[in-house]
Amino acid sequence: MNSAIPSSALPQAHAGTLRQFVRYAETTGLDLDACLDAEMAGWVKRAAELDTVPAHVVVDVLEVCAAVGERPDLGIAFAAWSNPRGFGPLSLLWDHCPTFGEVVRVASRYLHLENQALGAAVEREVDEVSLCHFTAVPARFGSRQFIEATLALDVHLARMMFGEHWAPLRLELDFAPPRIERFRRNFFACPIEYGALRNALVIRQEDMDRLQPNANPSMLAYLEAQLERMALSRPSGLVEQVEQAVLANLPGGTASLDHVAQVLTQSRRTLQRRLGEQGRSFADIVLAVRKRVAEDYFSSEPRPQLTELAYRLGFADATVAGRFLAAHLRPARAMRRRLAPGLRSFEAEAH
Repeated sequence: MNSAIPSSALPQAHAGTLRQFVRYAETTGLDLDACLDAEMAGWVKRAAELDTVPAHVVVDVLEVCAAVGERPDLGIAFAAWSNPRGFGPLSLLWDHCPTFGEVVRVASRYLHLENQALGAAVEREVDEVSLCHFTAVPARFGSRQFIEATLALDVHLARMMFGEHWAPLRLELDFAPPRIERFRRNFFACPIEYGALRNALVIRQEDMDRLQPNANPSMLAYLEAQLERMALSRPSGLVEQVEQAVLANLPGGTASLDHVAQVLTQSRRTLQRRLGEQGRSFADIVLAVRKRVAEDYFSSEPRPQLTELAYRLGFADATVAGRFLAAHLRPARAMRRRLAPGLRSFEAEAH
């Protein structure tokens, strides 16, 4: 992460997640001081007095603690232990939702108010619903623990509504199976597909629609109105969501308008219209994000390579990336001396 960027300008997450994680660590004997470097430990300690923290901190803390503490199932264990009502303002709505489908709807709509590290999409097929999650911020150490914690929290919420023996149809994970997976299989209690194209929890449509007798629709409407006012007080909220979705999907070249609209659970036309109302276009946002990715890359990599940067920018090959940089980025002289020879040749062609 570029240390030159003020923390307030970074994507944010409600500090409630870190506060819960501190209590979890104390309960289970996880030594945070032994696991975390000074920067991350500082954020963990400051979470007690902050409303929000940089969103990447939540992702990084989980991943580092799992690796250093040798707890490969840390994300799942933390989510299973956690109080679902303690993560932030969005969690106040869950108890009042009449169906799990309503839980998913409000979470999709207001997720950016609570944790901008996480992206979500809902995919429907006949009688199945897939709750898909992806990391919407750069993760220095990976995001496996964060994604598994999110999927486990989905299950935790569903079991609060349907009972402790409820299980999804299947779990899809885009990584290889771990050496030991007993705890994961016992918790999710469903078939697990590794090496999938997405990270998703697949549940029955009938479970999405099952009515809850203790729901409070009036309170749900009241609390949702409060969140809507919070969302409206942040006119750049939609732009931030699009920026995060683009950033998460640039590598590999999937940051298209259609895909980002799907991630944000909007139609292509609706997303274009809403961006236009804020004086922005999808193409402008993609350009701005690519410039920021390139600038961050040059400022943090001691030996920048054009092929690596091309992948991060979502270009098929280094030639296209070189032309983009020559047209849109004018590095300072000191930075230019650090660039790979291939990039200097493209700059020469541009002039």
